[in-house]
Amino acid sequence: MVEAAIQGRTVHAVLTDEFQDTQGGTLHFRYLLSENGGFLRVAKSLPEHAAQLAETLANPSLGRDACERFVRTFIRPHGMDVDATPVLVSALEQLAASGPRARVHMALSSYPLRAVLWLCGVVAVYRSPTRIVKVVRRSGFALKTKVRTAMTGRARGE
Repeated sequence: MVEAAIQGRTVHAVLTDEFQDTQGGTLHFRYLLSENGGFLRVAKSLPEHAAQLAETLANPSLGRDACERFVRTFIRPHGMDVDATPVLVSALEQLAASGPRARVHMALSSYPLRAVLWLCGVVAVYRSPTRIVKVVRRSGFALKTKVRTAMTGRARGE
């Protein structure tokens, strides 16, 4: 969607409950909406979506201003003619020069929850070690015989 906005192309979407997690459930989606200065035209039904598409096809420049405004404010806030890479490098250098950050400490009240979650992870591993081996194999990592034997309790080929 962002690439389409950079090209000045209007983007359309149908808001449905089926895609709630990948639409309204994401942090950035609201920035794309026209009411928030974005370029995205949304419809609540397929007939409304079809009407919006027909309107855009009849007038391709319809959403071009919204795309330009979005790119100018969200993608290129330092200016359309300013290269992004030097800005990023400068920000990273400033961050590195500022020294180490203070360590974030957990609240004491969260330690019991952390212990319970750790215990759940340990139980999950020991209840199903063969699943872990299968996942590791599928991911392309080779396991040595000793590691496999330690996790599954079986020697290779058994």
